[in-house]
Amino acid sequence: MQGVFEKSFKKFYKGWYFVVSVHETLQLTRQVVDRAAKRCIIEPLLSVLIDIFIRSFGGVRVDGDQRRKLIIEMLENSDAPISGSEFAKRLGVSRQVVVQDMALLRASNKNILATNKGYIYFNPSPKKKYQCCVKVCHDTEAIRDEFYTVLGAGAKMLDVTVEHSIYGSISVDLLIENYQDADEFVRRIEIGDTRPLKELTGDLHFHTLEADSEAALDRAVEGLRIKGYLKEE
Repeated sequence: MQGVFEKSFKKFYKGWYFVVSVHETLQLTRQVVDRAAKRCIIEPLLSVLIDIFIRSFGGVRVDGDQRRKLIIEMLENSDAPISGSEFAKRLGVSRQVVVQDMALLRASNKNILATNKGYIYFNPSPKKKYQCCVKVCHDTEAIRDEFYTVLGAGAKMLDVTVEHSIYGSISVDLLIENYQDADEFVRRIEIGDTRPLKELTGDLHFHTLEADSEAALDRAVEGLRIKGYLKEE
């Protein structure tokens, strides 16, 4: 058994956070669970057995605060968005728990963006950025062209907002920073059964644009005006 602990690393299993050195320990845990399940051990008893087993390997139950700290660490150390399902799998909790954790973190002013590709930790650049909000209206087929117009001007699109007559302001993070982001967003609409947020308000919606210079923002706004997407009062 000593060899099991020669090289240690962190691992999660069913809400537990423990340190092992090789994956044999985790495999052994899974064998216990599988065998118990085959023998139809009732869920409460099975949960107790799992907890006792993991505690024997130095397991520590992760509470909500600890779990949210781990979520921040994962996001800070990731170069790509992490989906809610992936968080649930890594942390050994349900996806609903992950959604609740994200809501609490965002309410505490953590810069977590929920994009169509997953969650990301947004670190604003220390370099000064310029932003503006534009009111636009166009059909779904023009979404890609709208994105390309903004990107071609040297700006990016941070979010989309609609003003609903009943629910009020509804805003969703987009973070369209390049043409690949734009194409992926459109692809998801084309292959899925979901519709863009703007369809709730007859195609009328708002975007926050961001750029490194006012000139780039002006070019983006002018491009949207030329295409006929911009709605000016």
